[in-house]
Amino acid sequence: MATQIRKEILMARKPFEKVKVAFEFETCKECPKVRSERTPQAGCADDYYCTEARDITTGKHRMVMGYVEYSSDENPIPEWCPRRV
Repeated sequence: MATQIRKEILMARKPFEKVKVAFEFETCKECPKVRSERTPQAGCADDYYCTEARDITTGKHRMVMGYVEYSSDENPIPEWCPRRV
């Protein structure tokens, strides 16, 4: 009985629709597509890389901000950002 009800629920479910979602950020640090790594040979500084943009010469993820130790070290969102509207 339970499997029959489950089948009916699954068949009645509609397919997912694609939805565009807009985000507002002040810095790239807030973007879900940005990852951080420790700056080599630095105490507690981080480098931030965009996972959606690649550097043309190296093919690696493009650096957004380098050697960020404090929030005052953060840069504004760059012009080349693929999510910028």
